[in-house]
Amino acid sequence: IMSAQVLSASENPAMLRKELNKMLRNKRTPPYLDQIYYALGNIFFSAGKVNQAVDQYRLSVTNAVRNTHQRALSSITLGDIYFNQKVYQMSAAYYDSAFAVMNPEYPDYERLNKRYTNLSQLVGYLNTVTTQDSLQQLASLSKEELDQKIKAWIGQANADIARQNASESSSQYGSSMYMAQGSRMRINS
Repeated sequence: IMSAQVLSASENPAMLRKELNKMLRNKRTPPYLDQIYYALGNIFFSAGKVNQAVDQYRLSVTNAVRNTHQRALSSITLGDIYFNQKVYQMSAAYYDSAFAVMNPEYPDYERLNKRYTNLSQLVGYLNTVTTQDSLQQLASLSKEELDQKIKAWIGQANADIARQNASESSSQYGSSMYMAQGSRMRINS
């Protein structure tokens, strides 16, 4: 893991990636999955494969359950990537995740806090603009078009609810069958 974190041009990234992937399959590495995914993200990022790097950094955040420093580091890395891509809502979301676990002694805390504060404010403004644009678009529709749109939304919501209810009842049926089978097995023993 440390080799990947200090990856230099003279090292073989393919060999490091292979070693890290082997570590992912090792049964003793679950406590280090967050760091392994982060190291893989760094390898992809160094190779200019930003999309693959983002996937690995996300896995690092997901697996950083106990290691709050790694969770903050991976979240900030994602926040920086999205910030540079001008995807400010995603950037703010990852900064928010980082600040949920970060303490003021974290390296470069003041600069990161300023960026987080500014991003949060910017995202608030962007959300307002999006809402206002949507409302103005709806206001420009005729009554018939608006009624049609509302009926479509209601139909979609009803379909979503029906799909969710069907999913819940099928899983309840499965657990009921499991419990009934377990009861029969106890009776027969």
